Amino acid sequence: MELFSFSDMNRASGEILEAALIEPVTLTKRGKESSSFSRPSNTANCSAAPIPPPIASRTHPIRSMPN
Repeated sequence: MELFSFSDMNRASGEILEAALIEPVTLTKRGKESSSFSRPSNTANCSAAPIPPPIASRTHPIRSMPN
């Protein structure tokens, strides 16, 4: 995985996007990992955590609160 700073992205975005076609790329901000991206085909084997339901569907009126 290649690491680039946000400043690198501003200066050489084309090169970074080309690198992302080959392998996953991570952008750093102030030395900390901030964002990652890659080709969709590179993420086909990734297992992501399930997306929780919206908060509205998890709320209950006081009288019908589950125990």
